[in-house]
Amino acid sequence: ASVTDTGNPLKLSDLRGRVVLLNFWATWCGPCRIEMPEFQEAFARYAEQGFSVVAVNYGETAETVQKFRQELKLTFPLVMDERGDIQTQYGINQYPTTLLINRDGTILARFFGAMTAEQIAQAVDSALAS
Repeated sequence: ASVTDTGNPLKLSDLRGRVVLLNFWATWCGPCRIEMPEFQEAFARYAEQGFSVVAVNYGETAETVQKFRQELKLTFPLVMDERGDIQTQYGINQYPTTLLINRDGTILARFFGAMTAEQIAQAVDSALAS
């Protein structure tokens, strides 16, 4: 299990049955910073329909991640990947990279670079509908 910036354990399998945007990011990544508010908006809009955002931070401290959370007022889980194990598991080598995962845990799509509000809405709508 992974741990969030607030110290809570979280496994992706805990979210089975939900559509998940799994985002890989870092605070020093400009495009990551740009798309986070869009993720927050989508999370707020679709959560009740069975949608989650999980953003996996690479190699930074919980303190750094918590500051980022507060600054951007994020309410979805920010997961710590201090050694890069999670990103290695998913073959991530650039930021941001976002995976769209359907309710049974299958990766439907990969997005490289910052996602726009339109891209997020389209991806989430199609995954929730299927």
